[in-house]
Amino acid sequence: MTVKKIVICLLVCVFFAGGSGLVMAAETGQININTATAKELMDLQKIGKKTAANIIEYRSKNGPFKKVDDIKKVKGVGDKIFEMNKARLSVDLPNAGTAVKKADKALEKADDAVKKADKTAEKAADKAADKAADSLQKKAAELPAVKKN
Repeated sequence: MTVKKIVICLLVCVFFAGGSGLVMAAETGQININTATAKELMDLQKIGKKTAANIIEYRSKNGPFKKVDDIKKVKGVGDKIFEMNKARLSVDLPNAGTAVKKADKALEKADDAVKKADKTAEKAADKAADKAADSLQKKAAELPAVKKN
């Protein structure tokens, strides 16, 4: 066999190995069952048009899936199909990012309120301390002088 034939054989092997690797990589991507299209759902094993439509209809009627195994509640998805696909399923809730941003803003406002309350309390404590000191000075001034022997 010539060097040229060996190189061509190696390239063909690498091409087919690399090609199958790409297909496998595409098949192992995560699918968010709360946002996936019918086409994306059909990328799952044993999920056809009808079952994909059932999944979309189920989440439209019942809201987003809370956990991946909730998909078993959908007609056409049993334990076997779930087990085949569970590693690829995710249930990131829609608008979760928005909720986190709102929570962060609320935390910032609460933190600001606590800082303001701390300053107010500090001012009140200073005022009370000043008033107590003034009162003690007045009482001390009212005491009779003690004579030294």
